[in-house]
Amino acid sequence: MTRLAYESEAVEVYDAFYFEHFEDEVKRMLEIEFDIRSLYEINEGGEVTFVSLEECIFCYDGLEHLYTDEAYSFIIYFSHEDSATLGGEKLIAGFRRIWPEHRNHLWVDPIATLPRIPLP
Repeated sequence: MTRLAYESEAVEVYDAFYFEHFEDEVKRMLEIEFDIRSLYEINEGGEVTFVSLEECIFCYDGLEHLYTDEAYSFIIYFSHEDSATLGGEKLIAGFRRIWPEHRNHLWVDPIATLPRIPLP
């Protein structure tokens, strides 16, 4: 049985349940590391808004959410699969610093964990 977890220098995918425990730390890290107070929020319904960090909903709430800064230097994406995807080396490095056990909470593709059934 193959289990696929996603981790690299530029993209990492986490179990979103654990990500939510570090929401305040992530917002502080974004303020310090990227010197930002607001992000673009794009939701699955197509709405694009520029919101303050305090207003950001770092979770799946029935709609998928994507966040990025004005320079598009990183991406944070929350999906219906209970995953939180981080893109951008600087963002990932900052996230790893505030969550030392991040490797224990990488998202695992549930389809990859199913047994393979031979086709006739």
